[in-house]
Amino acid sequence: MRRILFTVGTVAATLAISGCAAGVYRTNPTAESSTDPGGDRIVVTGNGVQRSIDCTGRDADVDGNALQVVLNGTCPTVRVSGHGNQVDIGTVGTIAITGSGNKVHWVAAQSGAQPSVEDTGDGNDVGRGTGAATTDTGKQPAPTPSEPTGNQGNTITGKYLTRTIACAGGDYLVTAMQSHIILTGQCATVEVRGLQDTVEVANATKVSVTGLQSTIVVGHADWISVTGTQDVVRYHSGNPRIDNTGDDSTVKQG
Repeated sequence: MRRILFTVGTVAATLAISGCAAGVYRTNPTAESSTDPGGDRIVVTGNGVQRSIDCTGRDADVDGNALQVVLNGTCPTVRVSGHGNQVDIGTVGTIAITGSGNKVHWVAAQSGAQPSVEDTGDGNDVGRGTGAATTDTGKQPAPTPSEPTGNQGNTITGKYLTRTIACAGGDYLVTAMQSHIILTGQCATVEVRGLQDTVEVANATKVSVTGLQSTIVVGHADWISVTGTQDVVRYHSGNPRIDNTGDDSTVKQG
């Protein structure tokens, strides 16, 4: 069997040949960028990182927390595990999800009107999307300003961050890991998709929590939605609409 392992930054290849051919393209979670050198299967792992990859007819496995992955072109099968990941796919045949709080969007089905979806996880959002991925390998997706999403505004990503940011009425997406983020002023929608973060929100129209083991402190919000796992949300004032379908997550005033 031939096994190919690529590490971005210091590229290494290990080949062991015993009759069959199977390659793996594995991203490096600590690299700033990556170049796809080939392989029969794509594996994306890590926490709180972003990747854009051309599938070119290969299957893809996404396993991590708070990942943002764009898979352009055709991916026959995409498997997603972990928590709070955002996966956008150009063309796909089968989507298999075992994680929780993930968002998986596709542009086109490999055959038929829609791909086969196997969702054995909890609180996942799977459906047709536009703008994030393209069905053509190597091309950038066309902008879709008439259909804005939470991650088209301001994204905060990284590890072990300490940030204080003035919202000024904007949307914010937090996909960081073990970070302390303070959002002052008036925010529109704040989505917390990170891992073990502490996020303070002064004021927001909506606070959406899809992450894992994060603590969110809200001064005032009209709407608090929780689909994450083991998250804690505290709000100080008001009578917000509360939707808590998370796994072992709590929302309380205090």
